[in-house]
Amino acid sequence: MDRFSHETLLKVEKNNATLIGLRIGDHTDFFDGSDFCRLGKAIGKNTRLQQFEARLDRVENILHVSDAAFYDGLKRNTSIRELYLDCSNHNIVGGVGEEILKAYQQNHRHLTSLRIYDAELEHGGCEMIVATLRCCTNLVRIELHNCNITDEQLLPIMEAIRGHRSLESLCLDGHNIGNPGCDVVTTFMLENPSTNLHTLSLTNNSIDTICATTILDSLAHNNKLESLYLGGNQFDQPIVRSALSKLLCDTSSINKTYLSNHTLDHIGGIDLAGDNPARDRELRSLLQMNRTKYKSYVAIRKVLKYHPMTDMEPFFEWLEEGDQNLKALPYVIGWFNRAEIAASSDNPMGTRKLSAVFQFALAMPLLLEGISSLPNKDDEIKVLEG
Repeated sequence: MDRFSHETLLKVEKNNATLIGLRIGDHTDFFDGSDFCRLGKAIGKNTRLQQFEARLDRVENILHVSDAAFYDGLKRNTSIRELYLDCSNHNIVGGVGEEILKAYQQNHRHLTSLRIYDAELEHGGCEMIVATLRCCTNLVRIELHNCNITDEQLLPIMEAIRGHRSLESLCLDGHNIGNPGCDVVTTFMLENPSTNLHTLSLTNNSIDTICATTILDSLAHNNKLESLYLGGNQFDQPIVRSALSKLLCDTSSINKTYLSNHTLDHIGGIDLAGDNPARDRELRSLLQMNRTKYKSYVAIRKVLKYHPMTDMEPFFEWLEEGDQNLKALPYVIGWFNRAEIAASSDNPMGTRKLSAVFQFALAMPLLLEGISSLPNKDDEIKVLEG
Protein backbone atom coordinates (compact mmCIF):
# COMPACT_ATOMS: atom_id res chain seq x y z
CA MET A 1 0.00 0.00 0.00
CA ASP A 2 1.39 3.40 -0.94
CA ARG A 3 1.43 6.38 1.41
CA PHE A 4 -1.65 8.10 -0.08
CA SER A 5 -3.76 4.94 0.13
CA HIS A 6 -2.61 4.37 3.69
CA GLU A 7 -3.56 7.94 4.68
CA THR A 8 -6.97 7.53 3.05
CA LEU A 9 -7.60 4.30 4.92
CA LEU A 10 -6.66 5.92 8.23
CA LYS A 11 -9.01 8.84 7.56
CA VAL A 12 -11.89 6.44 6.94
CA GLU A 13 -11.06 4.49 10.11
CA LYS A 14 -10.79 7.66 12.21
CA ASN A 15 -14.01 9.07 10.80
CA ASN A 16 -12.13 12.16 9.64
CA ALA A 17 -14.56 15.00 8.91
CA THR A 18 -12.50 16.25 5.96
CA LEU A 19 -13.04 13.04 3.98
CA ILE A 20 -16.56 13.03 2.56
CA GLY A 21 -15.87 11.23 -0.73
CA LEU A 22 -14.14 7.92 -1.37
CA ARG A 23 -13.08 6.66 -4.80
CA ILE A 24 -11.69 3.20 -5.39
CA GLY A 25 -9.86 2.45 -8.59
CA ASP A 26 -7.29 5.26 -8.46
CA HIS A 27 -4.78 5.30 -5.59
CA THR A 28 -6.57 2.31 -4.08
CA ASP A 29 -4.97 0.28 -6.88
CA PHE A 30 -2.27 -0.41 -4.29
CA PHE A 31 -4.73 -2.13 -1.94
CA ASP A 32 -4.76 -5.90 -1.69
CA GLY A 33 -7.48 -8.23 -0.42
CA SER A 34 -6.71 -7.72 3.26
CA ASP A 35 -6.64 -3.94 2.79
CA PHE A 36 -10.12 -3.99 1.26
CA CYS A 37 -11.32 -6.11 4.17
CA ARG A 38 -10.01 -3.47 6.56
CA LEU A 39 -11.47 -0.67 4.41
CA GLY A 40 -14.88 -2.33 4.35
CA LYS A 41 -14.97 -2.56 8.15
CA ALA A 42 -14.01 1.12 8.38
CA ILE A 43 -16.70 2.15 5.87
CA GLY A 44 -19.30 0.26 7.89
CA LYS A 45 -18.55 2.39 10.98
CA ASN A 46 -17.88 5.69 9.21
CA THR A 47 -20.47 8.49 9.51
CA ARG A 48 -18.69 11.20 7.48
CA LEU A 49 -18.56 9.68 4.01
CA GLN A 50 -21.22 11.01 1.63
CA GLN A 51 -20.05 9.85 -1.81
CA PHE A 52 -18.69 6.51 -2.96
CA GLU A 53 -17.21 6.01 -6.44
CA ALA A 54 -15.79 2.93 -8.12
CA ARG A 55 -13.87 2.64 -11.40
CA LEU A 56 -14.61 -0.94 -12.32
CA ASP A 57 -11.98 -1.29 -15.05
CA ARG A 58 -9.17 -0.58 -12.56
CA VAL A 59 -10.57 -2.22 -9.46
CA GLU A 60 -11.66 -5.59 -10.87
CA ASN A 61 -8.10 -6.96 -10.61
CA ILE A 62 -7.68 -6.15 -6.92
CA LEU A 63 -11.20 -6.27 -5.45
CA HIS A 64 -13.03 -9.54 -5.92
CA VAL A 65 -16.53 -10.89 -5.55
CA SER A 66 -15.27 -13.04 -2.69
CA ASP A 67 -14.17 -10.01 -0.60
CA ALA A 68 -17.39 -10.13 1.41
CA ALA A 69 -16.11 -7.92 4.23
CA PHE A 70 -15.87 -4.95 1.89
CA TYR A 71 -19.43 -5.28 0.62
CA ASP A 72 -20.68 -5.88 4.15
CA GLY A 73 -19.20 -2.51 5.06
CA LEU A 74 -21.24 -0.85 2.31
CA LYS A 75 -24.36 -2.56 3.63
CA ARG A 76 -23.78 -1.26 7.18
CA ASN A 77 -22.85 2.33 6.31
CA THR A 78 -25.54 4.95 7.04
CA SER A 79 -23.92 8.15 5.72
CA ILE A 80 -23.22 7.50 2.01
CA ARG A 81 -25.84 9.26 -0.11
CA GLU A 82 -24.28 9.18 -3.58
CA LEU A 83 -23.14 6.13 -5.54
CA TYR A 84 -21.20 6.47 -8.79
CA LEU A 85 -20.10 3.51 -10.90
CA ASP A 86 -17.77 4.16 -13.84
CA CYS A 87 -18.06 0.85 -15.68
CA SER A 88 -15.77 1.67 -18.65
CA ASN A 89 -17.80 -0.59 -20.95
CA HIS A 90 -17.53 -3.53 -18.56
CA ASN A 91 -20.50 -5.78 -17.94
CA ILE A 92 -22.15 -4.72 -14.74
CA VAL A 93 -23.18 -8.32 -14.00
CA GLY A 94 -20.82 -10.97 -12.69
CA GLY A 95 -18.27 -8.79 -10.95
CA VAL A 96 -17.62 -5.97 -8.52
CA GLY A 97 -20.34 -3.75 -10.01
CA GLU A 98 -23.01 -6.34 -9.34
CA GLU A 99 -21.85 -6.85 -5.74
CA ILE A 100 -21.90 -3.12 -5.06
CA LEU A 101 -25.41 -2.80 -6.46
CA LYS A 102 -26.56 -5.79 -4.42
CA ALA A 103 -25.19 -4.10 -1.32
CA TYR A 104 -27.34 -1.04 -2.02
CA GLN A 105 -30.37 -3.13 -2.82
CA GLN A 106 -30.18 -4.01 0.87
CA ASN A 107 -28.87 -0.68 2.20
CA HIS A 108 -31.23 1.43 0.12
CA ARG A 109 -32.81 3.87 2.57
CA HIS A 110 -29.94 6.38 2.60
CA LEU A 111 -29.10 6.53 -1.12
CA THR A 112 -30.32 9.72 -2.87
CA SER A 113 -28.13 9.71 -6.00
CA LEU A 114 -27.25 6.88 -8.38
CA ARG A 115 -24.96 7.45 -11.37
CA ILE A 116 -23.91 4.66 -13.73
CA TYR A 117 -21.66 5.41 -16.70
CA ASP A 118 -20.65 3.27 -19.71
CA ALA A 119 -22.14 0.00 -18.47
CA GLU A 120 -22.57 -3.08 -20.62
CA LEU A 121 -26.10 -4.32 -19.92
CA GLU A 122 -26.08 -7.73 -21.59
CA HIS A 123 -26.61 -10.97 -19.68
CA GLY A 124 -28.91 -9.45 -17.08
CA GLY A 125 -27.31 -6.03 -16.63
CA CYS A 126 -30.56 -4.14 -17.24
CA GLU A 127 -32.38 -6.41 -14.77
CA MET A 128 -29.71 -5.65 -12.15
CA ILE A 129 -30.21 -1.90 -12.58
CA VAL A 130 -34.00 -2.27 -12.50
CA ALA A 131 -33.82 -4.27 -9.26
CA THR A 132 -31.62 -1.58 -7.69
CA LEU A 133 -33.90 1.25 -8.81
CA ARG A 134 -36.94 -0.55 -7.50
CA CYS A 135 -35.36 -0.84 -4.04
CA CYS A 136 -33.90 2.67 -3.81
CA THR A 137 -37.13 4.61 -3.44
CA ASN A 138 -35.53 7.73 -1.92
CA LEU A 139 -33.46 8.62 -4.97
CA VAL A 140 -33.48 12.31 -5.87
CA ARG A 141 -31.14 11.97 -8.87
CA ILE A 142 -30.69 9.13 -11.36
CA GLU A 143 -28.07 9.29 -14.13
CA LEU A 144 -27.62 6.47 -16.64
CA HIS A 145 -25.04 7.50 -19.23
CA ASN A 146 -23.91 5.75 -22.42
CA CYS A 147 -25.31 2.31 -21.58
CA ASN A 148 -27.01 1.80 -24.97
CA ILE A 149 -30.42 1.41 -23.35
CA THR A 150 -33.06 0.44 -25.91
CA ASP A 151 -36.75 1.27 -25.95
CA GLU A 152 -37.52 -2.24 -24.71
CA GLN A 153 -35.08 -1.92 -21.82
CA LEU A 154 -36.39 1.52 -20.90
CA LEU A 155 -39.90 0.26 -20.11
CA PRO A 156 -38.97 -1.77 -16.98
CA ILE A 157 -36.64 1.05 -15.87
CA MET A 158 -39.52 3.55 -16.00
CA GLU A 159 -41.85 1.10 -14.28
CA ALA A 160 -39.29 0.73 -11.48
CA ILE A 161 -39.09 4.46 -10.75
CA ARG A 162 -42.54 5.82 -11.56
CA GLY A 163 -43.59 5.72 -7.91
CA HIS A 164 -40.44 7.50 -6.66
CA ARG A 165 -41.89 10.77 -5.41
CA SER A 166 -38.50 12.10 -4.29
CA LEU A 167 -37.04 11.88 -7.80
CA GLU A 168 -36.22 15.35 -9.15
CA SER A 169 -33.57 14.74 -11.81
CA LEU A 170 -33.45 11.99 -14.45
CA CYS A 171 -30.61 11.77 -16.98
CA LEU A 172 -30.79 9.23 -19.82
CA ASP A 173 -28.01 10.45 -22.10
CA GLY A 174 -26.26 8.47 -24.82
CA HIS A 175 -28.64 5.57 -25.43
CA ASN A 176 -30.85 4.25 -28.25
CA ILE A 177 -34.11 5.75 -27.03
CA GLY A 178 -36.57 6.53 -29.82
CA ASN A 179 -40.30 7.13 -30.19
CA PRO A 180 -41.55 4.12 -28.15
CA GLY A 181 -39.16 5.02 -25.33
CA CYS A 182 -40.25 8.66 -25.38
CA ASP A 183 -43.88 7.56 -25.10
CA VAL A 184 -42.93 5.62 -21.97
CA VAL A 185 -41.11 8.62 -20.48
CA THR A 186 -44.01 10.97 -21.16
CA THR A 187 -46.58 8.53 -19.75
CA PHE A 188 -44.71 7.52 -16.58
CA MET A 189 -42.90 10.77 -15.85
CA LEU A 190 -44.19 13.90 -17.60
CA GLU A 191 -47.94 13.25 -17.69
CA ASN A 192 -48.06 11.57 -14.29
CA PRO A 193 -49.31 14.16 -11.76
CA SER A 194 -47.72 12.28 -8.84
CA THR A 195 -44.14 12.69 -10.09
CA ASN A 196 -41.92 15.55 -8.93
CA LEU A 197 -39.39 15.57 -11.78
CA HIS A 198 -37.69 18.96 -12.23
CA THR A 199 -34.96 18.03 -14.73
CA LEU A 200 -35.02 15.59 -17.66
CA SER A 201 -32.09 14.99 -20.00
CA LEU A 202 -32.36 12.86 -23.15
CA THR A 203 -29.31 14.06 -25.09
CA ASN A 204 -27.64 11.90 -27.74
CA ASN A 205 -30.47 9.47 -28.35
CA SER A 206 -32.63 8.61 -31.38
CA ILE A 207 -35.27 11.28 -30.86
CA ASP A 208 -36.88 12.58 -34.08
CA THR A 209 -39.29 15.44 -34.73
CA ILE A 210 -42.40 13.48 -33.75
CA CYS A 211 -40.76 12.35 -30.54
CA ALA A 212 -39.55 15.84 -29.60
CA THR A 213 -42.95 17.43 -30.19
CA THR A 214 -44.62 14.60 -28.22
CA ILE A 215 -42.40 15.42 -25.26
CA LEU A 216 -43.24 19.12 -25.45
CA ASP A 217 -46.97 18.45 -25.88
CA SER A 218 -46.92 16.23 -22.79
CA LEU A 219 -45.82 19.25 -20.72
CA ALA A 220 -49.08 21.11 -21.38
CA HIS A 221 -50.37 20.23 -17.91
CA ASN A 222 -47.03 19.67 -16.20
CA ASN A 223 -46.18 22.25 -13.54
CA LYS A 224 -43.04 20.55 -12.19
CA LEU A 225 -40.45 20.19 -14.99
CA GLU A 226 -38.12 23.19 -15.17
CA SER A 227 -35.27 21.95 -17.38
CA LEU A 228 -35.35 19.80 -20.52
CA TYR A 229 -32.29 18.74 -22.56
CA LEU A 230 -32.67 17.28 -26.06
CA GLY A 231 -29.28 18.06 -27.62
CA GLY A 232 -27.57 15.61 -29.95
CA ASN A 233 -30.83 14.37 -31.49
CA GLN A 234 -31.96 14.73 -35.09
CA PHE A 235 -35.23 16.65 -35.37
CA ASP A 236 -36.67 19.50 -37.41
CA GLN A 237 -35.73 22.62 -35.48
CA PRO A 238 -38.45 24.97 -36.87
CA ILE A 239 -41.24 22.48 -36.10
CA VAL A 240 -39.97 21.83 -32.58
CA ARG A 241 -39.51 25.58 -31.97
CA SER A 242 -43.13 26.10 -33.00
CA ALA A 243 -44.26 23.41 -30.54
CA LEU A 244 -42.17 25.05 -27.81
CA SER A 245 -43.70 28.45 -28.53
CA LYS A 246 -47.24 27.06 -28.29
CA LEU A 247 -46.37 25.25 -25.08
CA LEU A 248 -45.00 28.36 -23.38
CA CYS A 249 -47.70 30.73 -24.60
CA ASP A 250 -50.72 29.68 -26.65
CA THR A 251 -52.02 33.05 -27.83
CA SER A 252 -55.17 31.74 -29.54
CA SER A 253 -57.27 32.89 -26.56
CA ILE A 254 -56.87 34.48 -23.14
CA ASN A 255 -57.84 31.24 -21.46
CA LYS A 256 -55.29 29.20 -23.41
CA THR A 257 -52.60 31.76 -22.67
CA TYR A 258 -53.49 31.61 -18.98
CA LEU A 259 -53.33 27.78 -19.05
CA SER A 260 -50.01 27.61 -20.93
CA ASN A 261 -46.90 26.13 -19.34
CA HIS A 262 -45.40 28.61 -16.87
CA THR A 263 -42.78 26.28 -15.34
CA LEU A 264 -40.32 25.19 -18.05
CA ASP A 265 -37.54 27.79 -18.00
CA HIS A 266 -34.52 26.06 -19.55
CA ILE A 267 -34.31 24.10 -22.78
CA GLY A 268 -31.25 22.48 -24.34
CA GLY A 269 -30.90 21.21 -27.89
CA ILE A 270 -33.45 23.58 -29.45
CA ASP A 271 -31.69 26.32 -31.39
CA LEU A 272 -32.80 29.73 -30.13
CA ALA A 273 -30.22 31.61 -32.17
CA GLY A 274 -31.34 30.72 -35.67
CA ASP A 275 -32.39 32.69 -38.73
CA ASN A 276 -35.39 34.41 -37.10
CA PRO A 277 -34.05 36.76 -34.42
CA ALA A 278 -37.47 38.18 -33.46
CA ARG A 279 -39.00 34.74 -32.91
CA ASP A 280 -35.99 33.44 -31.02
CA ARG A 281 -35.91 36.56 -28.85
CA GLU A 282 -39.57 35.95 -28.05
CA LEU A 283 -38.89 32.35 -27.00
CA ARG A 284 -36.01 33.44 -24.79
CA SER A 285 -38.29 36.07 -23.26
CA LEU A 286 -40.95 33.45 -22.46
CA LEU A 287 -38.38 31.17 -20.83
CA GLN A 288 -37.14 34.12 -18.81
CA MET A 289 -40.71 34.92 -17.73
CA ASN A 290 -41.11 31.35 -16.49
CA ARG A 291 -38.21 31.86 -14.09
CA THR A 292 -40.43 34.13 -11.98
CA LYS A 293 -41.15 32.45 -8.65
CA TYR A 294 -44.87 33.24 -8.50
CA LYS A 295 -46.46 31.39 -11.41
CA SER A 296 -49.78 33.24 -11.19
CA TYR A 297 -47.82 36.40 -11.97
CA VAL A 298 -46.24 34.71 -14.99
CA ALA A 299 -49.68 33.81 -16.35
CA ILE A 300 -50.94 37.36 -15.83
CA ARG A 301 -47.90 38.90 -17.54
CA LYS A 302 -48.39 36.69 -20.58
CA VAL A 303 -52.07 37.66 -20.79
CA LEU A 304 -51.22 41.35 -20.55
CA LYS A 305 -48.44 41.10 -23.12
CA TYR A 306 -50.21 39.04 -25.77
CA HIS A 307 -53.77 40.33 -25.26
CA PRO A 308 -53.37 44.10 -24.91
CA MET A 309 -57.05 44.82 -25.67
CA THR A 310 -58.40 42.57 -22.95
CA ASP A 311 -61.73 41.00 -23.91
CA MET A 312 -63.96 40.74 -20.84
CA GLU A 313 -66.18 37.95 -22.13
CA PRO A 314 -64.03 35.12 -20.67
CA PHE A 315 -64.56 36.66 -17.23
CA PHE A 316 -68.38 36.67 -17.46
CA GLU A 317 -70.28 34.19 -15.33
CA TRP A 318 -73.07 32.34 -17.14
CA LEU A 319 -75.42 30.40 -14.85
CA GLU A 320 -77.83 29.30 -17.54
CA GLU A 321 -78.14 30.02 -21.21
CA GLY A 322 -78.79 33.71 -21.60
CA ASP A 323 -78.55 34.39 -17.88
CA GLN A 324 -75.81 36.94 -17.18
CA ASN A 325 -75.25 38.44 -13.75
CA LEU A 326 -72.86 40.69 -11.91
CA LYS A 327 -71.29 38.02 -9.71
CA ALA A 328 -68.26 37.97 -11.98
CA LEU A 329 -67.50 41.67 -11.56
CA PRO A 330 -65.70 41.43 -8.17
CA TYR A 331 -63.50 38.67 -9.58
CA VAL A 332 -62.71 40.82 -12.59
CA ILE A 333 -61.70 43.71 -10.35
CA GLY A 334 -59.66 41.35 -8.16
CA TRP A 335 -57.88 39.92 -11.20
CA PHE A 336 -56.85 43.37 -12.38
CA ASN A 337 -55.71 44.30 -8.89
CA ARG A 338 -53.37 41.31 -8.95
CA ALA A 339 -52.38 42.22 -12.48
CA GLU A 340 -51.25 45.66 -11.30
CA ILE A 341 -48.82 43.94 -8.93
CA ALA A 342 -47.68 41.37 -11.50
CA ALA A 343 -47.37 43.76 -14.45
CA SER A 344 -43.83 44.29 -15.66
CA SER A 345 -42.46 47.74 -16.46
CA ASP A 346 -42.77 47.16 -20.21
CA ASN A 347 -46.45 46.20 -19.83
CA PRO A 348 -47.91 48.61 -17.22
CA MET A 349 -51.62 48.46 -16.43
CA GLY A 350 -52.29 52.14 -16.92
CA THR A 351 -55.96 52.60 -17.83
CA ARG A 352 -56.52 49.01 -18.88
CA LYS A 353 -58.40 48.10 -15.71
CA LEU A 354 -60.87 50.94 -16.15
CA SER A 355 -61.22 50.11 -19.84
CA ALA A 356 -61.93 46.45 -19.04
CA VAL A 357 -64.62 47.34 -16.50
CA PHE A 358 -66.12 49.69 -19.11
CA GLN A 359 -66.26 46.76 -21.56
CA PHE A 360 -68.01 44.77 -18.86
CA ALA A 361 -70.58 47.55 -18.45
CA LEU A 362 -71.18 47.74 -22.21
CA ALA A 363 -71.78 44.02 -22.31
CA MET A 364 -74.44 44.18 -19.56
CA PRO A 365 -76.21 47.55 -19.94
CA LEU A 366 -79.59 46.35 -18.69
CA LEU A 367 -78.21 44.96 -15.45
CA LEU A 368 -76.25 48.12 -14.76
CA GLU A 369 -79.25 50.29 -15.67
CA GLY A 370 -81.13 48.63 -12.82
CA ILE A 371 -78.53 49.95 -10.40
CA SER A 372 -78.37 53.45 -11.84
CA SER A 373 -82.18 53.95 -11.98
CA LEU A 374 -82.57 54.56 -8.27
CA PRO A 375 -85.64 56.22 -6.74
CA ASN A 376 -83.77 59.18 -5.24
CA LYS A 377 -80.36 60.79 -5.05
CA ASP A 378 -79.72 59.77 -1.43
CA ASP A 379 -80.24 56.09 -2.22
CA GLU A 380 -77.90 56.44 -5.19
CA ILE A 381 -75.19 57.91 -2.98
CA LYS A 382 -75.62 55.11 -0.47
CA VAL A 383 -75.24 52.47 -3.17
CA LEU A 384 -72.20 54.13 -4.65
CA GLU A 385 -70.60 54.55 -1.27
CA GLY A 386 -71.45 50.98 -0.27
